[in-house]
Amino acid sequence: MLSLFRNIADNHGSVERSIAQRQLALKTRDSESWFIQIIKLTEMYELPSPIEVLDLVPEKHIWKKLVYNAVNDYWKNILILEARTKVSMKMLNFDNFKVGVVHNIWESSGSELLSVKRACVKAKIISGTYTLQANRAKFNGNRTSSLCPLCFKQSEDLMHFLIKCNSLEGVRRKFIMLLRNLLNDKINALLVDDLFNFEDNLLQLIVDCTKFQFLKQSWSNIERLSSSLCFSLHQKRTSLLL
Repeated sequence: MLSLFRNIADNHGSVERSIAQRQLALKTRDSESWFIQIIKLTEMYELPSPIEVLDLVPEKHIWKKLVYNAVNDYWKNILILEARTKVSMKMLNFDNFKVGVVHNIWESSGSELLSVKRACVKAKIISGTYTLQANRAKFNGNRTSSLCPLCFKQSEDLMHFLIKCNSLEGVRRKFIMLLRNLLNDKINALLVDDLFNFEDNLLQLIVDCTKFQFLKQSWSNIERLSSSLCFSLHQKRTSLLL
């Protein structure tokens, strides 16, 4: 719509441009006129008004870029504001979110079937849609126990599943060691200790390492290992519950 309006505005002497000028001048905001809808769109996306465009028609490539950026910024902000209200998405890093740029999970994933499966499990975890016992208890109004069905020691939330459950320690230990060895070669030993000795930091590292900007050069390698860890834990949990 916005591109079409710009083309109409640029077509001096045309019937369509004359109609646009007349309707923009005379129609009220509750009108169903197509040109009134253009006013509402330009206001929503904080673009130059239709009258301004008619007075000074921007170059096509400039208008296209302006509209593209305005629309992307608007919906990006809407999505981020909504996502920040979701407790289940608190581990997701919104600071790096860009329209048209895939998340590190998919950027680091290969195209082979196993890699895609790993990425799918990781995407569920990072978006808060991977169902654990604590989720079931919450959904059922606590009529279902939140106790871990593997070790029966603690509530099975994300922290317990990824870091604490003793029944999964055999699987977890190998990948944690690989992650630690990877980072030992990249960053200061004190930073490595802070990441692995504090459970909140370790959980964030596994779920979405892009929150740690100082690890940017290693994001892809970390993601491949953490996706493998999550998928292996998922497989082990599933097999133990059969």
